[in-house]
Amino acid sequence: SDSVQFPITYSRFGQAVTSATAGLRLRGAITPQFGVVLGAGPRASLALARVAQALALIEGGDFVTPDHVRALAQPVLAHRLALDPQARFSGASAEGIIADILRQVPVPA
Repeated sequence: SDSVQFPITYSRFGQAVTSATAGLRLRGAITPQFGVVLGAGPRASLALARVAQALALIEGGDFVTPDHVRALAQPVLAHRLALDPQARFSGASAEGIIADILRQVPVPA
């Protein structure tokens, strides 16, 4: 395959996950993330889309699936979050916050 398609519904899913790190709402109610001072931005959303396409290509697929986005959300987004000191002291982690977001954001059908 010369290119991997990224269906618009899955693109929106990736955008919703990224936006939720900043406490923004995009197509669904997301609870504010405790302790996040700075969330992932638009470039993070683009990076998530690109690596999801790369994973689909490596796996021999023609399309990105929500599973690709979910598998890569933590490694792509977690290092982009800035947590306040109180949250870190309380045991919060960027990885845990991304995991919570992935449980909250509905996966497109």
